[in-house]
Amino acid sequence: MKKIILPLILAFTFTVSAWAQSSNVTWGTSATAPGGLWFDVDGTTSIGTISLGYFAGDDTSAAFTSVASLTQSPAPAGFIFGTSALTGIDYVGRTAWVSLGSSDSYVTSSTWGTFTAADPGVTPTDLNISVNSTDVAATFTAINALVTDGGGYLGNGPSIQVVPEPSTYALIAGFAAFLFVAIRRRK
Repeated sequence: MKKIILPLILAFTFTVSAWAQSSNVTWGTSATAPGGLWFDVDGTTSIGTISLGYFAGDDTSAAFTSVASLTQSPAPAGFIFGTSALTGIDYVGRTAWVSLGSSDSYVTSSTWGTFTAADPGVTPTDLNISVNSTDVAATFTAINALVTDGGGYLGNGPSIQVVPEPSTYALIAGFAAFLFVAIRRRK
């Protein structure tokens, strides 16, 4: 009997603790007024993938860890909207950041808050990652991204654009110099 009871208690404890560490995230914006837009650096290419995550120790120079992502293909004119379930939350208290596309561009908003969890038997607070007219550019912190007001659906809400890192510009300049030398030697 003892051999059966102990595994049952452990299974119940694990199930309750795992349930307590689950939450949902609603992120992006629906294509309705007011809405926000997500674009690449050129301002016309929609970002089709966003990832939710955090930086280790809330240090933005540390590695970014993604905990959920949302992909829409084709990206609907700058709008990404959906929900995801988060489980096994062991990053409680970390600031929620969104990674834009596959680049090193990130945004967070003071209205998004931090990841939360709850004691067993209590549902954690949902994390709402939304962009609408109540969020102005001043509420966002961006890394290699640009947030502007009035760029959303029908002119409401902010527009978030990916900006290349300075190293990208250096790489382009280096390639141009190499190409210039190669053409000159050829003549």
